[in-house]
Amino acid sequence: MTRLNMFVVLISFFIHPVLRAATCEVRTGLHGEEKLCWSENLQGWISQSCVRNKSCEALKHFAKNSLLPKGPSSSHNQGSLLCQRLGNRVVILRDKSSGEQSFCSFKDRSLVSTGLLDQKNL
Repeated sequence: MTRLNMFVVLISFFIHPVLRAATCEVRTGLHGEEKLCWSENLQGWISQSCVRNKSCEALKHFAKNSLLPKGPSSSHNQGSLLCQRLGNRVVILRDKSSGEQSFCSFKDRSLVSTGLLDQKNL
């Protein structure tokens, strides 16, 4: 790798923190498979498509700081409730060990974990 290429890689790492998604995996749901990546910047799961297309709806949500006031405290998943109040739908996906996790599916089909929505909506 040339010095110029190494420089470009390092600059990309710092300028585009979403590119630091180190771990990607396939999850399955009622409508097929979804590829998700762990975002070091957001500290949560996002669609692999968001790593490639930084203008996906899921990332735009965090960039706009378009968070809503939390609903009344309850046993419901606050991230799921927030997802629905944003006009999106909640989907459940399973990992390869059959563990389930809920995700917010935005209008462009990009996904973000509902736990991340709740965490960032402090």
